[in-house]
Amino acid sequence: MATGQQTLTAVGAREELAIRNDLMTNEIRAAAGSTTMITPVGQDAESVRSRLGLDLTFDEFVGINRQAQQDLTNLYAGIAYMRHLSGEKHLIFRTEFGTYLPSADDDRSLASQAADARVAMHVMHTGGTMITGGGGFTQTSSRVAQMTGGQFSSTTMGPRFMDQLDRATRFQYLLGYSPANPALDGKFKNIQVRVTRPGVRVFHRQGYFARGTPIGLTPALITAQSRIAGALMAPGAVPDIGLTIAASMPKGAKGAASVTIEIIVGPERLHTEPAADPALTRVSIEVAMFATDSRNQIVGQSWRTVTADMPPDVLKRFRAYGLRLTGTLEASALPRNIKVVVYDQGADLLGTATTTVR
Repeated sequence: MATGQQTLTAVGAREELAIRNDLMTNEIRAAAGSTTMITPVGQDAESVRSRLGLDLTFDEFVGINRQAQQDLTNLYAGIAYMRHLSGEKHLIFRTEFGTYLPSADDDRSLASQAADARVAMHVMHTGGTMITGGGGFTQTSSRVAQMTGGQFSSTTMGPRFMDQLDRATRFQYLLGYSPANPALDGKFKNIQVRVTRPGVRVFHRQGYFARGTPIGLTPALITAQSRIAGALMAPGAVPDIGLTIAASMPKGAKGAASVTIEIIVGPERLHTEPAADPALTRVSIEVAMFATDSRNQIVGQSWRTVTADMPPDVLKRFRAYGLRLTGTLEASALPRNIKVVVYDQGADLLGTATTTVR
């Protein structure tokens, strides 16, 4: 960081943290006249490895995420298309080994979109069952199918699986009920269907969100993740948005560490728009941070939406000196490098920067 350079700072900012049930992301809205401090939430390397059953390098992690974004884009498009069709719908997802989502909450988020649209998702792994690793892929496929009233298989051949679905969907009951609490409070309402007839298996969606609009994945979120995954694969820095970063950790750290990251985002190409209060101007960007160790394996990651609503005097300083963000990233092992990706959805521009942890 340039000594004496004037920048906006998050020190003393009032923050409102709104947890969204989205893929690896929270939204932090800043108080008027201040920027926002990034705080680390998300999947660290150990949770990712545990879910996948694999030891991932940075390139492998990025590759998996890029495939996941493509899968999610296709799945969401299918769900959105069928949402307005009447009756019970069925979506068949044929994939070699499945798609990867970081946590069970993300599985439920995808399933909630399908359940709200009355879409049963059936998943078939054409590559069979992985002998080692891949547990996270199987968990996602099985959970999404179960929660939406669909079926999952990694051992059944294609024609037999389709015959199985054909038989299962030829006979069904349409059930309806009035909940004891009709309030649209946004909470997940569990549904259980039991039958007394022996020897039968019941498939049904296991719940819904009591709200006027569905939650979870959105086209905007999927686009942002796709752009960020693409930027991570770029061999060099992406300069469309100017970035200056520095990273430091406590002296003498030998294992897991908390990394302090300072980011200055150049203002020249950032999109601005009126905030809800017309006297304020809004800037909103996606900020993804990754820590890697000496073997180029991911040991920490975080992704946030950072929104700042600025009055005229702060806006003038922002345009002159840029946007400064300061935050921490928890690393599960000794980190060597930090890579930051900033995406501005309004301008559809990216910026990346990499630095060594000091």
